[in-house]
Amino acid sequence: MNSRYDTALWHEVVKKEEYQVIKSFLPHTDLIIDLGAYKGFFAWWVLKNHFKGKLILVEPVKDFLDEAKKLLQKDFPTADVQFFECAIGNGDKVFYQDLQRWWHSWFDYGDIEIKFLQKFKKKIITPKICNLNNIFSDINISSQRIWIKMDIEWAELEILDDFTYWQNIDWLVIEYHLLNKDLNDKFDNLFQLLNKKFKKTKVFPSSYTDQVWLIASFR
Repeated sequence: MNSRYDTALWHEVVKKEEYQVIKSFLPHTDLIIDLGAYKGFFAWWVLKNHFKGKLILVEPVKDFLDEAKKLLQKDFPTADVQFFECAIGNGDKVFYQDLQRWWHSWFDYGDIEIKFLQKFKKKIITPKICNLNNIFSDINISSQRIWIKMDIEWAELEILDDFTYWQNIDWLVIEYHLLNKDLNDKFDNLFQLLNKKFKKTKVFPSSYTDQVWLIASFR
């Protein structure tokens, strides 16, 4: 791992199996769209658990996506994986929170992480923008069982408000950070939206920290 952050994230996703609550759905899924793929740790965990379908990784930072490609191609060379180097947004608007606010409220682990986030902030000043609806329109989604995973730092509600392919989604899982009142209110609005769109929505505490929760919705 390149940093303490990567080591902690690998431990969270792979070793502690943060997403184990939806592990049983992997054999019944044809396509997983990973929004906020970072360096491919979640995709690696999915493939390690014998997922046989197609993976689409969406990540705005080229360096991170390149590392994801190297990791997955080295350990799973025959896996069906497609990579999108872009940030999810709508038109010219990119949906992510100000990182200055993010690192003061969430990352307090020391100089290594602050330097990482300063570098990260520079990398995403002018990302290429993808619209989630366009991704769906560009792929063959007929008769596929589709799972969306989102780890996109509080941009979930804006993206899903604009989303039109609800009937094509069987499962949705979101990693969500509860940090302050504004974000908690946003969480409530997101939960209400998911309750309208899916038969069942559950919230699970993360095995990694009490400030992270998983929201899982099922058709």
